[in-house]
Amino acid sequence: MSEQRDLFDIDEGRRRRDHGTSVVMDHTPEQWRACYRVAAAEWFDALPIGETFTGEQLRLACKRAGLGNPHHPNAWGSMARAFLKQCFDDERVAIAGVSSALDPVSHASLLARYRKVN
Repeated sequence: MSEQRDLFDIDEGRRRRDHGTSVVMDHTPEQWRACYRVAAAEWFDALPIGETFTGEQLRLACKRAGLGNPHHPNAWGSMARAFLKQCFDDERVAIAGVSSALDPVSHASLLARYRKVN
């Protein structure tokens, strides 16, 4: 069991995730982040209660609203994570399952699916 614990350390994984998010966000211009927050909020507010979505759909909605690509592709995920965390804290979303990413650059990876609940 200790050998498995050495291989699989969820706390270390979370630390690395949070560090990576912090590094990306430290280098993402505040103007881009502010534009993302506005575009994400407008899209989310227009979404009907009960509708499900992925972070990928949130990214595409921001791009359709005119937001250009950030300096690094990981900034999309960092911003979505922050936006969705706030939605969870405000009890506006819930986990609704998983689905595969559709964008070829995401290599059909599994994504959380969220449901707007409020």
